[in-house]
Amino acid sequence: MTLNLSALSQQLQQMGAALAGRQQAQSDLLREAQELLHRHADDLDRLTDWSRRAAKDCSWRVAIPAGQPLDCAYPEPPHPERATLIAADGSPVEPDQHSVALFYLINIGSIVFEHGSDRRPLAASEPELGYADEDLYEEDRLVQGNLLDVRMATAEMRKLAELAAQHPGAPLAALRDGPLLLWILEENPPTRPQAKLERYLAHWEALQREGAALAGVIDRPRYSDVINLVYLAQLPKPPTRREEVVGHRYRRLTDAALFGFLAPGERSALFLSSGKVNEDHRRQSLAFEILFFYLNVGAEGRPEILRVEIPRWVAERPSPWQPEGAPRAYLLVDFVQAAICQQCRIARPFPYVLGRAHELALVSVEERRELEMRAVAAMARQGLVGQPSEKARLKELTGSRRPGPPRRR
Repeated sequence: MTLNLSALSQQLQQMGAALAGRQQAQSDLLREAQELLHRHADDLDRLTDWSRRAAKDCSWRVAIPAGQPLDCAYPEPPHPERATLIAADGSPVEPDQHSVALFYLINIGSIVFEHGSDRRPLAASEPELGYADEDLYEEDRLVQGNLLDVRMATAEMRKLAELAAQHPGAPLAALRDGPLLLWILEENPPTRPQAKLERYLAHWEALQREGAALAGVIDRPRYSDVINLVYLAQLPKPPTRREEVVGHRYRRLTDAALFGFLAPGERSALFLSSGKVNEDHRRQSLAFEILFFYLNVGAEGRPEILRVEIPRWVAERPSPWQPEGAPRAYLLVDFVQAAICQQCRIARPFPYVLGRAHELALVSVEERRELEMRAVAAMARQGLVGQPSEKARLKELTGSRRPGPPRRR
């Protein structure tokens, strides 16, 4: 072992004390923020206008009210006796210039779960290898990092659309592990972002035709969009410069903490995501505009808050299944809420189908080594000699060549 843990003893003690002090300070700030949320819950017209202006003038990521009181809580809706849930998640192996050959791998794990049926879930993994020049490069940039993430997100959506077509019938929910918005197109724009977005959203059109309730589920969310809205609510006038909003006193709080008051099964109000990428969605189709809510899938006294992103068609379209005696129209968003809660009872605190899809997508260290060995064999059959770089060989010998943990979005 090369890490001298004994040398960290004093620093660890200091860290524990610092964390305790930070937790107390943040608890006080959180109470303030929640009081502001309740106080301005019905100030929708002003906050809708101000949040749109702040997002545009200050390039600020702030939640936009979607017409519901900011602090409302919607209880868990009824779940259909029978329903189909499909889920997909991806895992990448990036091109490694020290490997035997330059290639990337995207492995898509997927599952079809028929609620109310005695059929076993249909699980699969589907690998895709990129090795040709047109696969590996975009305008002379090696496809890795954000470029590969966009391709993986598109592959996940393609798989969801395929499964939706293969399992027609309603109600049908299609879940993705992670956000639906491709923030990476905005934060670190890759080449030809508009063409990438169009390919991504083409699969949404297929899902919409099938009547699927599409949702992206984010666990342990660190977003602060609604926190920013709460800060905006108590300002005397709308900000016009970014310097007026960055660094505010609530900035290190999270939306998940803010909605810790939700009871198990309850969801928050709907909010619109601000930002250029959502404007691009809206230009493609108003139905593709992204809204989000927070959902407590934990137990009494132990909240577990998920962020759930949905397209506008899911927020507004009635579900084909309507519970008897319901006091209001049962929408696709209600089905999504009920389905996620039901799935989290199988494998708390994250939907079973997404956890299983993630497991199916993961590529282990042993599988990566086997992949490289098969690449060497394939090259040998063509009279080529494949071997890793000296740096990679030395790392292998010293046991330090360990892939990092899979990236989560």
